[in-house]
Amino acid sequence: MTGDHLFDNVRPWLARPVDERIAFIRSARWIGTPQARAAHAMLEELLVRPPSVRPNGLMLLGPYANGKTMIAERFALTDLKATRAKGEAQKVWVVQTREGAGLLNFYGAILAAFRAPQTKARDTLAKAEQLDQILRRLRPRILIFDEFHNCLRGRRRDVEAIFAARGVSGANTTFRPRSSAKPPSMTTSI
Repeated sequence: MTGDHLFDNVRPWLARPVDERIAFIRSARWIGTPQARAAHAMLEELLVRPPSVRPNGLMLLGPYANGKTMIAERFALTDLKATRAKGEAQKVWVVQTREGAGLLNFYGAILAAFRAPQTKARDTLAKAEQLDQILRRLRPRILIFDEFHNCLRGRRRDVEAIFAARGVSGANTTFRPRSSAKPPSMTTSI
């Protein structure tokens, strides 16, 4: 088997053991479609913007299993590698929202993304205060919420509180609920 039909960067995999080749074939790949590159560029634009009281948001919309998570993870990993190379703090965090409804689960998912110790299991205020402290210390520039539809299940007041919770870059970062929320200003569908 010569592999003449394969790209040069893939051809060396032919010499590897079968189990490694199968793992390689099944592994996730970045396929830079125009939509994926556009979403990546919009995320980069958000990252380089100066901090503001009213940060812009970006919502990636699309059918199940079409690459939204891969775009987010690639962006977060690319930025993590760049910030570590410069000796800077992590700026982009991916939050895997949990199954289950409510503000408590929402806060818990963010705390888990920061690898923070969990406070009292059912104390929403304690989680909000812990999150405020962590956000002031870490000062993330972008939080990416994967599987956000999980936050939309449950009581209306919990869903409203999640949409009212918003982060502001800098020392005044907070996730405490507010009375109203504005929709994201940038959306893209892939």
